[in-house]
Amino acid sequence: FSDLSLETPLHDESDDTMMDTMRSDVDVEEIVSEKEESDIMAKRAMEFKGTLNDKEVFVFDNRVMAEDRITLQEIGERFQISRERVRQIECRVISKFKDQYRSELSAMSA
Repeated sequence: FSDLSLETPLHDESDDTMMDTMRSDVDVEEIVSEKEESDIMAKRAMEFKGTLNDKEVFVFDNRVMAEDRITLQEIGERFQISRERVRQIECRVISKFKDQYRSELSAMSA
């Protein structure tokens, strides 16, 4: 057997290639767009974290942005504050983030 390129024309007098006949359910433009949005959000999150104090950064990283969020109790124990105080900090951080990037967030959801 010899190797065959997917870019090899199907026929001598045709520009169609094997690659042209292959179906793909993957929307490359959508993948690229999602990656760009993700990169923008990561950059904005880093910029935003620069405006926060240590407690707020910890709450932002471990409650707002984390996939596996830690509990209010765990954060409270770390900083020797109540769960309620941690919840208040979390709400304030989310509000600050929304205020800072409101126009970008609404454009992304549109």
